[in-house]
This record gives sequence, C-alpha cells and structure tokens, in this order.
Amino acid sequence: MEDITVAGVTIPAGDAIVTTFAAAGHDPPTTATPPRNSTRRAPRATTWPSVSVCTLHRRPLARMEAITALPALFERYEGLSLAVDPAELRQVPSFVAIGWEEIPIRLG
Repeated sequence: MEDITVAGVTIPAGDAIVTTFAAAGHDPPTTATPPRNSTRRAPRATTWPSVSVCTLHRRPLARMEAITALPALFERYEGLSLAVDPAELRQVPSFVAIGWEEIPIRLG
C-alpha cells in the first residue's frame, strides 16, 4: 500500500475511506444548483460503470411522485408548516441515507 493524493489531499496508506451515494448529483462542474434537489433538473446520464435495474426504475418513479404529490399536498394544505423548530429535526443515523427520522407537520 502507498499514500494517494486526490485533488491536493493526501490520504495515508491504510486509512479508511467512507463513500456515500448522498453526494450524487452534487457535483458543481456538472450541476448548476448542486446542493438543491429539484424535480425540474433534467435527468442526465450516470457516470457509474453500471446501474442496477432497481435504480433505473426508481429514479423516474420518485421524480414523478414528487412532481405530482408535492404540489397537490401544498395546494390542499396551504398553511402546511413544521410543527417543531427545525433545530429539533433528527437526521437518520446513516452513512448511506440522507433524511429525517420524522418530520412533524401542521396541516394548517
């Protein structure tokens, strides 16, 4: 084993490296608004050498659900708001998933 340098950062030989899918779609050179999830962002080809069948079907379905369900939810409950202070929200304890354990809301 030997040290490796990536983007000017040296990773010593033997150090653990944790990767995550959470960074997908957050590459500034390829995405105009990387930290923002948007259903309006045009789908683009993946840079992964292979993509699972599950991924190919889930991505368009999730996009369709978000485009359909979220506007309907916000239209039906115009006063929709968080029922707690945002600082009280707890993230899912995971290296792989990004999300909240729960999101308490007031329908308005």
